[in-house]
Amino acid sequence: MYVEQAALPDAVPAEPVDLAVFSEVLYYLDDATVSAVLDRTVAALPSGADVVVVHWRGWPPEAPRDAEATHRMVRARPELTTVVEHVDESRFPACAVKQ
Repeated sequence: MYVEQAALPDAVPAEPVDLAVFSEVLYYLDDATVSAVLDRTVAALPSGADVVVVHWRGWPPEAPRDAEATHRMVRARPELTTVVEHVDESRFPACAVKQ
């Protein structure tokens, strides 16, 4: 396992990953960048790998969309299957999808 900090979409590794976690980041990116991040992530996922997406349900003033719209973008990918969705008392939705 390794952890890497870098800018998206270029930060998505080209080599296979078993788990990709996007927490509090995707809703700050424009639609084209989110699409590029998801393209690269899907390409790096072997069959059975997981993606976890977590965001605050509010709409940050500097973000182009809220968490619900961002999660819809992820769930709309035909290569990914939603495994679980969860919203806790703090209204933080989590969405886990599988390749």
